[in-house]
Amino acid sequence: MRLGRGGALAVASATVFAVVLIACTAPPPADLYRAVRDVPDASGGPATTAPPVTPGRGAAPGSGPLGLKWNRALTATLDFVQRSRSGWTFYEVEWCDVEPTPGDYDWAMVDQFVREARGLGQEPMLKLRTGQCWATEPPIDERRDTTENLSKAPSTPATDLPAYLDFVRAAVRRYSARGIVDYAVENEPDTINHWAGTVSEYRKLVVVVAREIRQASPSAHVLDGGASSTSYGVAMAASQLRRQPRLALRTYRHYYARRIDGDASRWPAVKGVAELRQVLASPQARRAVRAVDAGVRLANSGAVDAYQLHYYEPTSRLPSVLRYLDRRLRDRVPVEAWEIGVAWPGAGYDERLQADEVYRLVALLLRADIRRVVYLPVAFTPAPGKVEVFRGLTTPDGTVLPAGGGWQELAASLAGLRGAAIHDARGRLRGVTWSVGRQQAALVWARGGPVRLDPTDVERVVDATGSVVTGSPVVGRQPVLVTGSPRGELARQIRLGRY
Repeated sequence: MRLGRGGALAVASATVFAVVLIACTAPPPADLYRAVRDVPDASGGPATTAPPVTPGRGAAPGSGPLGLKWNRALTATLDFVQRSRSGWTFYEVEWCDVEPTPGDYDWAMVDQFVREARGLGQEPMLKLRTGQCWATEPPIDERRDTTENLSKAPSTPATDLPAYLDFVRAAVRRYSARGIVDYAVENEPDTINHWAGTVSEYRKLVVVVAREIRQASPSAHVLDGGASSTSYGVAMAASQLRRQPRLALRTYRHYYARRIDGDASRWPAVKGVAELRQVLASPQARRAVRAVDAGVRLANSGAVDAYQLHYYEPTSRLPSVLRYLDRRLRDRVPVEAWEIGVAWPGAGYDERLQADEVYRLVALLLRADIRRVVYLPVAFTPAPGKVEVFRGLTTPDGTVLPAGGGWQELAASLAGLRGAAIHDARGRLRGVTWSVGRQQAALVWARGGPVRLDPTDVERVVDATGSVVTGSPVVGRQPVLVTGSPRGELARQIRLGRY
């Protein structure tokens, strides 16, 4: 990974299909596939004021950089997923679910997910997890984090490693034959909620499992499990504490302010450097730092093929995370964002500002040459006593939120982008510009005052809610998606900084 022009992170683009093995959070309803078949084929638009979005009937799953993670039980949201086709999704495959008794594999749930994902226009990725069962160790004795996922049993190390590796090889051979190439090992090892072994045990497991995946399928693309988004604030602060304690305090406070204000933070508020030292000395913080270090070491050593980034914090904090990773990852180590979104608990949440954040988030990741960006969740899953922290693109009943309207426009514009160049916006604009065939587009906002575009370069301007902006094409402080005129030079003019 290297810092590119204009402060962008240049990361080698991954061009292969990905697979993430993930456990189901809820069993799908019996009529799921009837519901999927009944979803109309990418015609019509979201339930907003925006005009219809048609990503293109020929847009193949995985042909664009964006993706979605949805809850299979919320069938009312599947229409939104269908209209956002051409992207990626992932699924956690737990060994203990597939092999509940020794030697007895049941792939039905995973097979069903693969069919469902492709039916909705999303290319599946798989995360391989151990889970907990007859051949895994009991979880280590540490308190689970109530602000993170509590619906699944955490993974623990296998007590019968040969049996687990048999499962890994069987899974990779089965799904490689179905066109799946990319695999991740475990998920968010910094939290006991997901990995209830030590970080050292996790790192050793990834090395062994990655080797077995490649032996089963030489073309496989392997990633680590990705440290949680909330790990980076303490990791960055810990790296600054000795030489720049006041900077470490600012880093920590700014990174977690939104979660702390919303009373849903994994990490506590601190009054000063002394309290910050206490937090960073805690077992939880030390574990988070070790987990980030493990991911970096796995990527730099070549044990995995790319570093997996999870990010849900304010967009204003993302550049500092990308710079932190740039300093630590070797040149040309790819980064893939398999989990991104907006964590915004509490009464201060604003759905219109969320839409702007999503546009900026995507632009900053694409500018860093991150070519796989999966939003989570499509919709909040209600449950008794559950507080909404991670903001969706639709409501549970499928009503498209402002951020969802903008996401559909982005998915349509970026379909078919894989392998095409993305360039930094220059001059008075910030963001990115790209071309897919003869179509030119830009996701941009003004650095300062309004920037007037040449009308001959512009066919259409859409704001972050997916609504068309009428009148003279002017870019202000809020991000917009600009589609270029076939006869104009929008992408070139923005790339060269002529606005």
